[in-house]
Amino acid sequence: MGEIVKLSESSKNKLAAGEVIERPSSALKELVENSIDAGSSLINIDIYGGGIKKLSVYDNGKGFLKEDLDIAFERHTTSKIKQFEDIFQLKTFGFRGEALASIAAVSKVTVTTKHFSEEIGSQIRIEGGKKVYLKEVPFEKGTLINVEDLFFNTPARLKFLKSPSSELKQCVDIIERCALANPNISFKLNIDGKQSFFTPGDNNLTSAILSLYGTEIYKNLVEINFEFEKGRIYGYFVQPAINRSNRTGYFFYVNRRPVKNRIISLAIDEAFKNNIMANRFPIIFLFIDINPEDIDINVHPQKSEVKFVDERLIFKLIMLAINDAFENRIKITNIQGITHANTDKKELINLNSDEFDNIQLHQNINNKLNSSNNSQKTLFDNNYLGVMTGINNEYTPIKTHQQAFNINSNKQEEIIVNQVVNIDQNDQIKIVGYLFNTYIAVQKSDLLYLIDQHAVHEREIYNNLKKMFNEGSILRQQLLSPIILNLTNKEKIIVLGNLDLFNKLGFEIEDFGSNTIAIRTQPLITTKIKIKVKIEDIISELLLEKDNNDLSRFIDDILKKLSCSLAIKGGDYISDFDKNYIVKLALEENILFCPHGRPTTLELSRTQIEKYFKRR
Repeated sequence: MGEIVKLSESSKNKLAAGEVIERPSSALKELVENSIDAGSSLINIDIYGGGIKKLSVYDNGKGFLKEDLDIAFERHTTSKIKQFEDIFQLKTFGFRGEALASIAAVSKVTVTTKHFSEEIGSQIRIEGGKKVYLKEVPFEKGTLINVEDLFFNTPARLKFLKSPSSELKQCVDIIERCALANPNISFKLNIDGKQSFFTPGDNNLTSAILSLYGTEIYKNLVEINFEFEKGRIYGYFVQPAINRSNRTGYFFYVNRRPVKNRIISLAIDEAFKNNIMANRFPIIFLFIDINPEDIDINVHPQKSEVKFVDERLIFKLIMLAINDAFENRIKITNIQGITHANTDKKELINLNSDEFDNIQLHQNINNKLNSSNNSQKTLFDNNYLGVMTGINNEYTPIKTHQQAFNINSNKQEEIIVNQVVNIDQNDQIKIVGYLFNTYIAVQKSDLLYLIDQHAVHEREIYNNLKKMFNEGSILRQQLLSPIILNLTNKEKIIVLGNLDLFNKLGFEIEDFGSNTIAIRTQPLITTKIKIKVKIEDIISELLLEKDNNDLSRFIDDILKKLSCSLAIKGGDYISDFDKNYIVKLALEENILFCPHGRPTTLELSRTQIEKYFKRR
């Protein structure tokens, strides 16, 4: 008997389903795109149990004919193309005829529909790819599809799904991107029976952005509008003062289809390179309308990637479009119904009054500090876990900026030459210099050390943060009044699904209704000015695909980033007291590397130095 066998139809359908339906969001994407193609003006989505338990999509589109409903769930049946060549002129989303068949092969599907030309509706039930029934039912208009128990008959796939909250995040992302691409359609999303968001469907992109991402994003939108020979690049970016720690704020579309494309990402990176802080990324909603013949959308089974015929040209056009927007800086200013724009090339930052007051206070205090005799910077200024005493690693309560000013404003900095640091009674160390406000030069017997103040301090903060996190003992303080933070729907889902993580980091957070959260406590490592940025950065990292069952690497990354931002920086002139403590850490505590693996200390022996000067 031969070794090669012909698979059964059931096996073939399940294998094909795996190419298209990887998780609940994959199924949801296919259903919503079909609703869009049906000419709908309203799409309601209900998600239960992260989409694993149930997905429900209703649209008021044209509906299925009864005779079509019977074959719609067979493979390679489609109304979008008649012949292969049609795929190069596509203006619809679905076209392969595999989506419904793939979903039905791995779930329990019920479709209730009524075509606008028919008097009565129809309903079909399919479980694991097998039709249970097809019958006539009363139904007013459009199509309602319920998908239950996804992967119930493929336990191996079910096992590899992530937690319900993680799967829900992916589903919400799909809906948000579809809503942005189709502002002419009203989208309504309910999660476990509660309304999450609603877009008006008024064909205004800014209205959709306002509904999905809130007023802060909306008020800081800058319009992009650039036409070229074969198409148009348009959309909005957010003023660079509002940014993210990664590319989770990148939303781009080709012919209204949400896609991934490396060339578009690189072009955005390059366009913002000189307009945003280092290692920060913009929030941008970028749309490219182009002749379908100049792209290939069929390079991925889920049609989530696109390939351009001329990638170099697209790169240049995106650069030109964003640069042109920076030049004109047309900024949205009205959120009371009618949107209008004004041109203001000078306005770069739009902060609410509370944020402005906090920043102004911070600047005023810093101005006082900087007006002191030597404009010295101390470890107090970073609001570190506690101010280092340099004795047995003890910490005193955190100092505020004003306390730091009172301590240091009248203190005259002394020049450090031959200053003795008592680390080892039998082997004294001398600080013999200070280079570039960054490196402390130290002599110990016949050795010379150059110590990087930032790297050492960063490692010390990291070690203490990690220890306290593992013990659940990160110091925190109650805020006099809670900080209310506006989030997108997806961001709020992420926060509420990770409250234990935020709590271990020192943030006590609770749901404050709508798209807001209330922050009741903060760790002593942050200031009120920084807390919003810290929360947003943590959310940005959580928005990336992470395994919620093993967050150790992710948490470590957070602690490293917090340590880096809180440590004294290279170029910051620090006090004698702080130099002594940095030296003690480097040489007594043997801190050799920063959390990122960079060396903290360069060691040169007297022999090496004398060989260099040809004395040996």
